[in-house]
Amino acid sequence: MGALLIPPLNFVRAMGFGGVLAVLLTVLASVTALPAMLTLLGPRVNSPRVLRFTWSQDSRASEAWTNFARRVISRPWLAVLASAGVLIVMALPATRMQLGYAGAYGLTPGVESRDALRSVEELGAGGLLSTFEVVVDLRGAPYDADARRRFRDAARALEGVAGVKAVVSPFVRVDSSAGGDLNDLVELTRRSISQDRRYLRLTVVPTRNLRAEEVDAFTGRIRAAMDPLKLTYLVGGAPVGGRDFTRALVDATPTAILVVLLGTFVLLAVAFRSLLIPLKSVLMNCLSVGAAYGVVTLVVQFGVGADLLGVPRDVGVLDSSLPLILFAVLFGLSMDYEIFLLSRVQEEHLRGAPNDEAIVRAVGRTGRIITSAAMIMFIVFAAFISGRVVANKSVGLGLAVAVLLDATLVRMILVPGFLKLAGRWNWWLPRWLDRRMPHVKVEH
Repeated sequence: MGALLIPPLNFVRAMGFGGVLAVLLTVLASVTALPAMLTLLGPRVNSPRVLRFTWSQDSRASEAWTNFARRVISRPWLAVLASAGVLIVMALPATRMQLGYAGAYGLTPGVESRDALRSVEELGAGGLLSTFEVVVDLRGAPYDADARRRFRDAARALEGVAGVKAVVSPFVRVDSSAGGDLNDLVELTRRSISQDRRYLRLTVVPTRNLRAEEVDAFTGRIRAAMDPLKLTYLVGGAPVGGRDFTRALVDATPTAILVVLLGTFVLLAVAFRSLLIPLKSVLMNCLSVGAAYGVVTLVVQFGVGADLLGVPRDVGVLDSSLPLILFAVLFGLSMDYEIFLLSRVQEEHLRGAPNDEAIVRAVGRTGRIITSAAMIMFIVFAAFISGRVVANKSVGLGLAVAVLLDATLVRMILVPGFLKLAGRWNWWLPRWLDRRMPHVKVEH
């Protein structure tokens, strides 16, 4: 969650701060309020008896999960290659992921603003919802006849751009026979030319409302028309602002991800006295996150199964904050399950158990914990899919899919298979590094 503090965007940093604060307060409550409540409740904590599930409340090793782990490590190559292959295939659609701000299209049909957008487009006025602002700067040059000519040339050049319906500027003729009023022209000039006569504002109206993936191409055509005029200018407007917002998030995402990966690697290396274990954990968590990305892209962007989840087919792009938010949350959740399993494997290993037996015992002991925790999280995240905001539905879908995959395919098949193949290399650590690392004990 701390990785969300990196992007230079207040709403993302607010989520990161809230996430970090929630984790700290949860830890505090878990070591203070929770033990006190358990003491007060005593045996009544399991009431009412009608809701008692023995499969999740038994502290002994699960015979079913133990037998399952033995079957997995008996064919480790099959377990690793098959499970990794499934995750990679699920992640492939993410290679074609398109990010942006969908605006009202990011809401489900039936929401007033989205329906109004559709009505405006049907009236042929959709371009008014995607206006671009071109601000021309003379940099202190006199506002003379030559300057006015150059400004007029800029307006005409923009009018000739493909996909432009109109350019709002003071360079228009007022037709009095059609009811035109000179006062309207004066007001138009006032909104278009700054009081110091240094800046000219030209509003470019496209022929239709532009989708997020079309903004770059349209902006490029505007710049291609303006550049030959040798004017100093800026291009803005709501579409450009949305694109810059997306770029700010996308540019910050690699740094945030790298911070998480390095921090996770170091902490796991210290905790488990190994270099292979943290490397394996980082790679497998990335597979889980990649599979979640792929599923969300397939549903939201390409519309596969969208109707079943109530996602409109015309969204076209994923919300630009989705990759970073999904990564931050999923990596933390996945690491929970990783610690549950690996800490038990390490305990058995330190007690002298052979590698195979340590894996089997660990899976047998933690299978219930991991699946029970995953079930709770799956229900919580699946609830997000029922909302009206596509970005929230996307986050809920991605988290639900990732938790389901991580608690089953990854932790119960891929990880045991890998640990079996690695054998004694699981706990390899150079002596010089072992002497310099702090000693941390991880126990259940």
